[in-house]
Amino acid sequence: MPTIPAWSSAIQHLRAGQSIKIINTSGGQVIDT
Repeated sequence: MPTIPAWSSAIQHLRAGQSIKIINTSGGQVIDT
């Protein structure tokens, strides 16, 4: 499982029907759309 450092970003391409799980271990904001 990749780890994304704080104050950075990442992109993950998904195919139709796939999903991604985001785990927040610090309790702060996880995603901004």
